[in-house]
Amino acid sequence: MFNKNTLKLAIIICLITALSIFMFVTRHTQYHYHSVYREFYFVPL
Repeated sequence: MFNKNTLKLAIIICLITALSIFMFVTRHTQYHYHSVYREFYFVPL
């Protein structure tokens, strides 16, 4: 049904979306979480 490239792309999109949601939900006073989430953006790449 899905080929390997489509599955990889879907996983990357899901990871980036989840990280973006975490960044959006985290309060600005919790700056240490923002720096960790920012570093996690490199994981899908």
